[in-house]
Amino acid sequence: MLITYTSKSGKRYTYHEMFNDFTKDLVIVSSDDITLRVDSGVLKASSSVFESMVSTCGSDDIPKLDHTSSTLSIYLSFLFAETQPTFKLTKSDWEAFTKAVKLCETYDTPEVIRKMLGSLALFGLEHHFHLFEIAAMVNDVFTATKLILVIGKYDPDEAKWNSNFWDLDEWDVDLIEDLPGHWVWAYMKAHHATDSGIRREDYWAAIAAKFITSAIPFWWC
Repeated sequence: MLITYTSKSGKRYTYHEMFNDFTKDLVIVSSDDITLRVDSGVLKASSSVFESMVSTCGSDDIPKLDHTSSTLSIYLSFLFAETQPTFKLTKSDWEAFTKAVKLCETYDTPEVIRKMLGSLALFGLEHHFHLFEIAAMVNDVFTATKLILVIGKYDPDEAKWNSNFWDLDEWDVDLIEDLPGHWVWAYMKAHHATDSGIRREDYWAAIAAKFITSAIPFWWC
């Protein structure tokens, strides 16, 4: 049975099935008119953007966000991961997943990106380099190292199909312009210091080890 919410103006909304807990004090409306109940205290504590938004809402106001319920539900489930079940992602959720990542930037919650990156194995090779770029957004060297290591399990043509990033000979400026300079340096240094004649999986294991060794000092910055 669908649970609905009626605003003080009389408009009726349907609750999202994951966010219909009536013990939560704040109702948010998505761009597709789905309501989500959340804990305002946790929301405000997680981000100064949310703190400002919630604090300026009057008692009769319902915050309406310009994001779909599919994107919001993924984002909020990771934001509130300690207090409720996390959204069960599938490969088909990739587009909503990337939009949810952008919300982490919009609402200044980089720690949520780190939680979301725990789903990296789900999306496979197809989105491998995009996940590497997402890890770079929050300087998550450990996740990046895992992604580099996995490349060794694929043959060169498969890896190249995903992105030319995995082949230094195919690089261009546009490919690396969004990556931190110290990540690019650490990755190139790892390649140049590794013997390309060794077994493929061993080669990428060596690249991963050298990358993290060079990049980890910057992790504290």
